[in-house]
Amino acid sequence: MDSVGAEHFAAIVSDNGANVKLAREIITTQYPHIFNIRCVAHAVNLVAQDILKYEWADKLIKKYNILYNFFKASHQAGIIILFF
Repeated sequence: MDSVGAEHFAAIVSDNGANVKLAREIITTQYPHIFNIRCVAHAVNLVAQDILKYEWADKLIKKYNILYNFFKASHQAGIIILFF
C-alpha cells in the first residue's frame, strides 16, 4: 500500500480471521477513507459448511445433485422445462 499509494485504494475485502481483522482495523485507522469490507462469499461458505454438518442437509444436497444431473444430461427433460 505504501509503494502504490493509499489514495489508490477505496476498500479492503477480506475474510474475518483474527490476524486479518486486526490488519483491517490498523489500515482503516490510518486511512479513514478506505472502507473495511468483509467478504460475503467467505461468510456464505462458512454458513454452508455449518449447515452441511447436519445429516438432513447432506441428504438434501445429494438428492438435489441427482436431480440436477438428470436434467443436465437429458435433452428431453430440458424441453419439458421450457414448456413449463
